[in-house]
Amino acid sequence: MKAKIKILLTLLTIVCQTTFAQEIKVSGKVLDKLNSEPLEYATIIFIAVEDASKISGGITNEKGGFNITIAKGSYDIKVEYIGYTPYEIKNKTLTENTSLGTISLSEDAQALSEVVITSEKKLVSTKFDKKIYNVSKDLTTQGSNALEALNNVPSVNVSTNGGITLRGSGNIRILVNGKPSGLVGISNTQALERLQANSIESIEVITNPSARYDAEGASGIINIILKKGRVQGFNGSVQAVVGNPTNYGISANINYRKEKFNVFANGSYAYVKTPGDGFANTVYKDENNITTGFLNERSTQKRGGHNFMFAFGSDFYFNDNNTLTFMGLVTKEDNDNVGDIIFDTYGSDSNLLHTRLRTDNENEQDASNEFSLTYESFFDEEKEHVLTVAAKYDSNKEDEHSFYNDTFIFGTGADAKDRATTLETQSNLLFQADYIFPFTENGMIEAGYKSNFRDVSYNFTVEEFDSNANIWNTNTDLSNQLDYIENIHAIYGQYANKFGKFNILVGARIEVSDIDINYFTTNTFLKKNYTNIFPTLHLGYELSENDELKASYSKRIKRPGFWELNPFSSFTNDLNLESGNPDLNPMFTNSYELGYLKNWEQVNLNATTYFQHSTGLMQTVTTQTGRFTEDDIPILISKPLNIGTENRYGLEISTTYKPNSWLQINADANVFGYQQKGNFLNKVEDPNNQGSFIDVPETIDFSSSSWFARVAPKFQLPKDFDIQLRMIYNGDFKESTSYRKSVFVTNIAVNKELFDGKGSLNLSVSDLFNSRISRIENYNTSFSSYGKYQNAKRQVNLTFTYRFRNFKEKSIDEEEDDDDE
Repeated sequence: MKAKIKILLTLLTIVCQTTFAQEIKVSGKVLDKLNSEPLEYATIIFIAVEDASKISGGITNEKGGFNITIAKGSYDIKVEYIGYTPYEIKNKTLTENTSLGTISLSEDAQALSEVVITSEKKLVSTKFDKKIYNVSKDLTTQGSNALEALNNVPSVNVSTNGGITLRGSGNIRILVNGKPSGLVGISNTQALERLQANSIESIEVITNPSARYDAEGASGIINIILKKGRVQGFNGSVQAVVGNPTNYGISANINYRKEKFNVFANGSYAYVKTPGDGFANTVYKDENNITTGFLNERSTQKRGGHNFMFAFGSDFYFNDNNTLTFMGLVTKEDNDNVGDIIFDTYGSDSNLLHTRLRTDNENEQDASNEFSLTYESFFDEEKEHVLTVAAKYDSNKEDEHSFYNDTFIFGTGADAKDRATTLETQSNLLFQADYIFPFTENGMIEAGYKSNFRDVSYNFTVEEFDSNANIWNTNTDLSNQLDYIENIHAIYGQYANKFGKFNILVGARIEVSDIDINYFTTNTFLKKNYTNIFPTLHLGYELSENDELKASYSKRIKRPGFWELNPFSSFTNDLNLESGNPDLNPMFTNSYELGYLKNWEQVNLNATTYFQHSTGLMQTVTTQTGRFTEDDIPILISKPLNIGTENRYGLEISTTYKPNSWLQINADANVFGYQQKGNFLNKVEDPNNQGSFIDVPETIDFSSSSWFARVAPKFQLPKDFDIQLRMIYNGDFKESTSYRKSVFVTNIAVNKELFDGKGSLNLSVSDLFNSRISRIENYNTSFSSYGKYQNAKRQVNLTFTYRFRNFKEKSIDEEEDDDDE
């Protein structure tokens, strides 16, 4: 019996060894022949020569690569990609691990002219170091702007007042096409509100960037990629939108491509008026916690106007390995913003003292220009050994004129007229070079240099009207002028390699920051210089073909911005001022992540836990100014301070579930918490000297947690109808001096394809239940307040899109050849 068992085991061993010995791996890469871009989801098919019924194969990854296990033998190999001419290899004998090298596919003009191609892009895809949100795949963004599109991106949250956070933190860096841009402007939120979502190809979220990226942005980077057509022939789309509240717009994307060049353009015009309202009730107390007065504020506003954007450029293909790209961008805006604030002032006995109406009529004209030149040179067929050199210049100008009228409706008080003029100009000059050298099939060394020269000029003038003399007098206490110069130079290097199932990316970046501020009003000069090293480490381990572990570390910085260093106050609300702080220093963050990625046939799951430790924490703190109105109402001021340290931690989960051909569900959730420790000086009334104020140290030892979640089901219905819902929930959020209550928002869109897929009609409703309302409590030892604000109402948009493609072009020589035949 034992002899039989030994014989059986021996036979099984031989069979197993023979079976595994018969398997080999075939690898390679599939690229677009004209621009050498990788073709993701290309199909590689192996058909056995001796038996055509035996077929095996696979698809390419995001880099165009493939690594397929097949049995030894002779095969007919076919490489296919929709709209491209197939590539075939006949009767190829494969007896060992083989690389087919780089396979370049050419577009099939005839096939593309006869077939309507449906994009295979996912709404959200996950790469090794980032998440990519494809804007065009989200029906709810049709006819909207970039800020609304950002609110649909995993990990990103946009508050009701336009504040952008990444995993609950506002310390982020926003780029356009991978670089700082004048399109974002001096004020991120304002510019993104006016950038049409139809102009955006995708949005990348990089929570723990490698050394290749700027170290700016303590919590990560948001990179907005604009559309840039590269399809052969003449192609494009036009889109028109009409909406309520007022939203009218038209946009177009076109490109014309031949073998040696590609020309592309993207333009949009929109007229938008966004209404909003809110209120805030404040209670003032003295050092003994006795109420001294009340202030109720009610506000309405309508913001917006005309805005125009035109992006254009060209690719010049000198040969297969050398490309020169030029891009330009021009934007213009002309906005008329109106707002009213009613102040009801009460005494400590709750008796109404007076009611004041403050009206604000503002005209804002903004313009920006941007031009870039990029040269890319490849030194190998695989397009992995590459040198990229780029230069970019952009400028931005904001010209605002505001007129304020104060009228006392009830009680006594002097009516007043004020006006404010703001002129801001900004210019950026950037030089950058990156070099990648692949020293083995999986190994790579990368190095680069970058310099960015930024110059901001700010001139703010406040004038008060003297009705007796009928003249305008400058308010020297509020008017100010300054120049801000920021030069940042960086070099970096990183090493990447793969050892079996383990991959590593390690690098370091050195940045030299040189900041000069000239305060003309006070005749003072501020200089800040610091040099810092920012190490990064990314690790990955493939547990199997469908699941992977990844870990990363990076050191980041949050430099004080121009506004945060401007010590002069805003003037919109004369009882609640806002200002910067010239003594503000950078915040540094050490960021750690551990993630797990799993793919099943119908589901993919991405889970990441993270921890961030920050020093020099920046936080906006509201205190008294020590000044009062005529009715003894304290005037408050909010400004950023370095208050201490913060530990931030959380768990983020995102998933895509596609159970069948007509339903796909995207969902993500983020649970996070933090602990802050520090102190600041709080201005309070001197108990020993009534009417005088002193600075008293106040300690912060505070922890809190919150969460937000999104669910977006999409239904494909008969008759070419699609329906998409997006439900967003932001939980309660508490900070050391404020408390924000939860918000739940629902968006819905219905899309109908027309003209055999060439056109579409989209009806979308943003904030279906009109529930996107911010409810905030603020508190200090000297006051407490509760406010409710809605900066944008429910928005209904109807959008029509028409797409066109033309491939049936012939040269004169081709026509003559046809005639000869």
